[in-house]
Amino acid sequence: MTVIWLDCSNHDRNRIAKPLPMPAIRADHCSAVIVKWSEGTWRDPFAVESLNAARAAGFPIIGVYHVVWPGQANQARFVHDSLARELPWLLSFPGRVVMADCEPFQEMPHAPSFAECVAFLNDCGPLFGLPVSARWAYMPWWVYGEQIRALQFPWIQSDYGTNPVGGAWALHPADTDPRYGKHAPTIPNGLQYGSQLSWDGLPMADGNAARFTDEAAFVRWVTGGDTDMGLTNADIPIIRQAVGLELNEPYPGLGADANIKRSLREWVRVNNYRINHDVMDAIASMRKAILDAGADDATKAQLDAAVGAIEQTVKAGDAALLAAIGGAPGASVAYTMTGKLEAVPPDATPPTT
Repeated sequence: MTVIWLDCSNHDRNRIAKPLPMPAIRADHCSAVIVKWSEGTWRDPFAVESLNAARAAGFPIIGVYHVVWPGQANQARFVHDSLARELPWLLSFPGRVVMADCEPFQEMPHAPSFAECVAFLNDCGPLFGLPVSARWAYMPWWVYGEQIRALQFPWIQSDYGTNPVGGAWALHPADTDPRYGKHAPTIPNGLQYGSQLSWDGLPMADGNAARFTDEAAFVRWVTGGDTDMGLTNADIPIIRQAVGLELNEPYPGLGADANIKRSLREWVRVNNYRINHDVMDAIASMRKAILDAGADDATKAQLDAAVGAIEQTVKAGDAALLAAIGGAPGASVAYTMTGKLEAVPPDATPPTT
């Protein structure tokens, strides 16, 4: 199931030369509206009109977005104080959202930095009294790339595909749309999927989508009441890809076809990771196999250092680890699908996963 919403600005208002038809847009499957409030210290002249219309139309989620300007201080304070003067009801509206629009515009010297965008959203927390789920970051991957993996706020990604012209609801992405998993293991919370979409009475506008079981679940998530984003079978391949990428992270110096994480994972699966001194035999065998396959001196030194560190950890930590998870001397330990270590009786066979 997907929910969709509109983000709009003075450009949309100017294009149709009249107030945006918020009741018709609301009736056109639209669950939220996010209106441009400001850019640096510039105020959108039609924001108050559009936000009041959205409130009258009964939108459960209403928000503002601010174009973060590079090198400018106290931008969150500017947004808050101007709202307090011009539109005070929004500061107490239950479904309010503040979104940082982080992208380069022609009038900017350069795009705002990742740190500037994060600082803006951090500042919005105490100023607006908003949970993290109501402080969004619109950040195109083509601008910020790998930095986005460190983002601790809901990420709205833009990927228009072929950017077709048509109805926002008719063209919304399916739950299985590959754009959601394009940058796994980082998955966007929302996807801006087009800029030439039609809402009832508003042509050629943006459309955004997110995967929730229904509008009520979307509202609960935004307001901090429920973080369930409606996990479905369609998410399983994305989760599998994310886990696979994490486990198979390349280890420096071993080349493209070998990595310690993958080797250890396979060894864990086969041998069930028994915490006793047999572990060193298995690690030594793994080391030998990697060296026999061909390794330079730097890699050999790296492996020797890793094996030495593991040996010391095993010798010093066997008893403490078993005691911490409720095991007894002679017991073994196995990983489970939950990622926990669980004690296994000495004469039992650890489960395979």
